This record gives sequence, C-alpha cells and structure tokens, in this order.
Amino acid sequence: MQSWGVYLARGVQQQQQQQLQGDGGRLHRVSSLDASLAREMKARGYVLLELELHEEEKEILTWESTFARAFALTREEKEAGGVYRSLEGLSLGYRAEDEREFLETRLVRYGYNALASASSSSETKSEQEEAAPAAVVDAVVSPSYSPEYARVVMKITQVLNKAAVALVENLLTCMQLDPACIVDLTDCLEPCESVSSSLLRICLYPAVNSAAAAATTTTTTTASATTTAHVGTPTDKSDARVAFGSHTDTSFLTLGLCSSNPGLEVFCQESNTWISIEARANALPLRAATSSSSTSSPSPPASSSIRCVAFIGEFLQVLTRSHYKACVHRVRSPQNENRLSCPYIIRGKSKATIALRDTQKYAHGASDEQLQSITADLDGTTMKFLHKMLDFKRQKCLKANENNVDDWVLQSAF
Repeated sequence: MQSWGVYLARGVQQQQQQQLQGDGGRLHRVSSLDASLAREMKARGYVLLELELHEEEKEILTWESTFARAFALTREEKEAGGVYRSLEGLSLGYRAEDEREFLETRLVRYGYNALASASSSSETKSEQEEAAPAAVVDAVVSPSYSPEYARVVMKITQVLNKAAVALVENLLTCMQLDPACIVDLTDCLEPCESVSSSLLRICLYPAVNSAAAAATTTTTTTASATTTAHVGTPTDKSDARVAFGSHTDTSFLTLGLCSSNPGLEVFCQESNTWISIEARANALPLRAATSSSSTSSPSPPASSSIRCVAFIGEFLQVLTRSHYKACVHRVRSPQNENRLSCPYIIRGKSKATIALRDTQKYAHGASDEQLQSITADLDGTTMKFLHKMLDFKRQKCLKANENNVDDWVLQSAF
C-alpha cells in the first residue's frame, strides 16, 4: 500500500501553536493511531488536518481555479452538463438557490448509464462494469466541463476517502471497536456498485456588500475570541453575512478542503464559541521541507500538502450513542470576492445493513456488555432507513421551529 499521511505542521512558534490549539487550530496526522485526535474530535466535534499529496495528486491544488471556471459557464452550459436530478434515489447535478450555486457530484462506474459513452469503444461492457470508478457524474463527460474538472474531482475523492478511513480507524479504535463495522457501511474502500453514496458538493457563495452586512451583524466578545452573534437559525435571515445557516450533516464524517477565502464556521462544543476554522488553518505555516541530511527525528519526504477540516456527522453520533457528537456549522459569505468550497460528505450505502454488535463479523476490543452501552441498538437496520429517519426528524424540527429565532439547532444538537 502506498504510504501517505496527514502531518502536523512543523516550524510553528510555540506561542502561536498554543494559541491555535486552544480552539482546535492544531494540525493532525491520521496515518497512524493518534489518541489525541480522537479526544479532540470527542471534545470539539472537528479537527484540522494537513494532507500530504503525492506527485500524481498535486493537481488537487488547483481545485479553486478549476471549479471557478466551471461556475463561470453559462447556466445553460452548466445544466447541459447535468441538471439537478435523482439517480437511484441519490441527488446529483447542477442547482442554484438564490445566488448560491452547487454542483452535486458523485462517482459512477464505467459503463453505467450515460457514462458508457465515456469509455473506449474497444472495451466490452463487462470490462467497463468491472473497472473501478474513474469518472464522476455525467456532467463531467459533457463538453460543458473540462477534463481537468473531472480529474480534480476524482483525485479529491480518492484523497479524502483515504483520510476518512484513517479517521474512522482512529475514532473507533479509541472506543475499542473494530473500524470495519463503520467503514463497511460506506464505499470509501471499494468501488461503488453504480453511483457513489458519498457526495462531493462543490459550492459557490457570492460576495456580499460589506456595508450592508455590517449594518445587520452583531458582534460579541468572549474571553477567548471575538465572534459573530448567532441568530435566526437555521437560515439566519437577520444576518446578511450568513450564506448557509447553522446545521449538522447527515453523514458519518464531512471533510472539506480549506478555502483561500475563509467562510466556514464551526461551533466548538468544548469552548461554546463559533470558530472561523479555515482562517485558523490558513494562519498556520505549511510543513517545513525536510532535508535528507537532517539529524532530527524521522519525517516523510518533503511534498505538497493541503489543509482540510473534518467534522462529525449525524450517522456517527447516532451509532456511537453520542460518544462523538455531530458538529454544528454554518457558512458566512465573503465580502470581497466569491467563495468556493467542496465538502466531501461521507454517507452510507443505501443497502448496507448495520451490524455493529456482530462479534462474529467484527473483532471488537470491547466486551459484549460494553457494546450494549457504546453502540446503538440498530443492528439489522439499513442505512437507507436510518437516513430517512434522520431526514424525518430534521423536517419535524424545522416545522416546529419555523417561527423560532432562538438557537434551536444548537439546543437540539447538544
């Protein structure tokens, strides 16, 4: 297996590092068991990662410019590349809400549906169907989108799948659970049967007028930081800077590359404050290059890297009985230029059946008695059913709080 890792940045001054660690600014590696990472996820709901990129993965570094070119196409071109629709019960394609735009992107197998035309005519259908996923939704094979777009989407998905599996291994091992009991519910390790359950949501948030935003935004100062007051959930209509209101994700994990134009805010469960996590990540220096003649402790060869925020989703909270709690987060619009983001939402395969307490299938370190207390009694339930139940709960909460301007999202989450 090719070595890879997520590394703690080197060369950070001690004072700066201590300051950033106070609200989750530490950069973690997840290529090996790291109990501190699991503790931080449990305490805060999120972690910062620095992903090392191998030579063939470096095209990921162009993700913002590549996706900006896709959004710069006309609406007709974007819809021709793939209108928003449902395929096997999974949403994908281009959609626009107000001034926000989204490209819901999933992996598919060669030979599946409209993508068959993307394969070489010399390949047989069976050969195409046996291939690993090597393209994305049919939007990518349309002339509307560039080949670079397809490659960047594929490489982001591959890198974040590896990071997600490593994270699950850390989080579950620290609970004395076999990580496979969660990984098996996803398609992170194996090719999707037809359309991937996990979703790369490519987002464009337009800049807002700074004067207008300032007129409607209230700030409050705490002992640790100055944050923007959180009002009007889930849409935060009274704050012009909030582009996507407070929510948790219906996922196991969500991993997002850090935008050069920060806007993601996470609610730190430990400090009870909102954190501009991308701004904190961007403030840390990149990992220093390592000389082969260095006498310091061993370190991987110098390479390109990219920052990533990872946080807990609702599936993991439910299945671990709130040992890890879903991270409440929101998005604030930039003031000067449009913001791009691409959260990768790790979801379960619809037909996958939960079997967390199956000790014949999984080698847990926890005893049978411990399993009863640390895992949900949902064995035999499909991920499709669990997803529907969480969606039903979400709609019920929205209806019950449609006239409520209090922080009901946070109250219901914790």
